Amino acid sequence: MCDMFHKVKRTFERSLPVTGHVRVEVRTESGDVAVREGPDGVVRVRGRVWVSGPRDEVREVLEEIERQPPIEQTGSTLRIGDLSSRLDEWDKRSS
Repeated sequence: MCDMFHKVKRTFERSLPVTGHVRVEVRTESGDVAVREGPDGVVRVRGRVWVSGPRDEVREVLEEIERQPPIEQTGSTLRIGDLSSRLDEWDKRSS
């Protein structure tokens, strides 16, 4: 049974165009957040994701996060890390 449970880490990175002041909202279950000054007009988001579970589910979740990282931009507001709606969908699929 131990060989069926996997914990995998992946990273993602995205650059987003912004104008003026930016509001950043971060939601995470664990980990850390670092905010650094960068070039004008760009916000770079680099995330690390750990997923644990059965091999097939881990692979599916990681592939989805790599395709569409949990970053939402509305005007000058960035929301990063909110996976709650996706987790609900994944739970429904595996039921």
